[in-house]
Amino acid sequence: MASRRERRWSNGPPATGFTLLEIMVAMVLLAVIVTSSISLLFINIKSWDGLVSDSERTLDRTLINQRLLGALRHTRPLVWRTGGDRRLAFSGEPDRLHFISQAPLQFRDGGLFEYLLQQELDGENRPGLVLYYAPYYPDRSEFILPDAGERRLLFADTGGITFSYLGKKRRNDNREWWQRWEGALEDYPEMVRIEFAGTDDGEGASSRHIRLLIAGSGMDR
Repeated sequence: MASRRERRWSNGPPATGFTLLEIMVAMVLLAVIVTSSISLLFINIKSWDGLVSDSERTLDRTLINQRLLGALRHTRPLVWRTGGDRRLAFSGEPDRLHFISQAPLQFRDGGLFEYLLQQELDGENRPGLVLYYAPYYPDRSEFILPDAGERRLLFADTGGITFSYLGKKRRNDNREWWQRWEGALEDYPEMVRIEFAGTDDGEGASSRHIRLLIAGSGMDR
């Protein structure tokens, strides 16, 4: 016959709380949830940083394009005369472009500037677009860049840049695209095309067409 104490124990209310196994399962689930949440947080932060970086790069490229294209569009149709020679203050090659245009916005005094757009390789042989610029003085009849003036890297790792030029090299020539535009020609080109080949990290190929606001073949300096 069971004792009074045993009867009291067996007839009492059921035990409450969690077993050790239940606690361990709950802790494992909690750890999984916390780990997943932290991973998602870091992924979101990384995605946001990438989005901000891409946006800033796109904005910077847009601003550079606007200023650069504006300067090129307003190329001054100057002609240099030295002795019996006549040369345009313009020289275009597939990988570089020399021209005279209005002063950059940061120079409040205005005036004219000499510009040189040139493809250059960095230390890892990746092509980039570099801008050289310097004040232009009317008593000068030749380019001085890149030996003087300021230098600024516009775009790094472009995948390759090519300039080409639309117009008539001689008055009786056909109007077409050319790889070079020499200073000894009669007329300025009507349009300049800048082609970006694209890069391995997702920057696609693109091109810009800039119509030069030049009437006639140029004016004497």
